[in-house]
Parts: sequence; structure tokens; C-alpha cells
Amino acid sequence: MHDAPADITLNRAERLLEVCWRDETPIRYTARQLRCACASDPRCRKLLFYWAKRSEYVLEYLGAVKAVREAALLREKGDVEGASEQYGMAIEQLYNSIDTLSDVVQDQGDRGLIATLIKFAYEPLLAEVEEFESQQD
Repeated sequence: MHDAPADITLNRAERLLEVCWRDETPIRYTARQLRCACASDPRCRKLLFYWAKRSEYVLEYLGAVKAVREAALLREKGDVEGASEQYGMAIEQLYNSIDTLSDVVQDQGDRGLIATLIKFAYEPLLAEVEEFESQQD
């Protein structure tokens, strides 16, 4: 068996992300997970709810990534208002992502993930937005 070249694999990953960003299927899937968790046997409800919230965190995070990408594209075009709006959406979605995880934190791994998101995603994004806004003044 041979490995696919890196550029083909990257192409497939990019196409998958584009489909996820356009399609509402992941959002509907997570909503169904949450409904199933609430309607399930009480003995497994907590575990199902945990994984449903973990799925929700991923969708919020991907939404933030999408908003940052859109903001960068709008900045290149010179659309300052649009970029500012997208940055605001990115901050909100990243915050929601972290908040969703904090709803179901169970162990040090979950706490570490939250700390990592704050340190390497949320704080740099805030710094980037503040720099962008200071350039506009």
C-alpha cells in the first residue's frame, strides 16, 4: 500500500472543510446528539451529553476559524467594516467554544484543553483584533 502525496491529502482536507462550512449537516447532527442525550436512559445520559457538547465545541471552533479566514480575505480587499464584523464573530464563536467545553469539564485533560484554547487561540485573536482596530483609528 502506498501513501498519498501530501498535496492530494491536503486538497481532500481543504475540500472537506469547505463542505462543512457550507453545509448545515454537522449542526443538525450535534442537535440530534443533544436531543438523544436528553431522551436517553438516565444511566448513560451524562456520558452522551458530554460527547454531544464536545461535538458542539468543535463546530463553534470551526466557525471561529471560518470567521478569521473571512476577515483576512476582507482585509485584503480593503473592506474594513466587513473584516471588523468577522473578527467580532470569530471572538464570539471562540468564546462560545470555550464556554461549551466548560459546561462539561470532567478532568485535567478538559481543563488543559480549555487553557490551551485560551492561551494559543483566544488571547492571540484578541491581540490581533486590537492591533487591527488600532490601525484603523
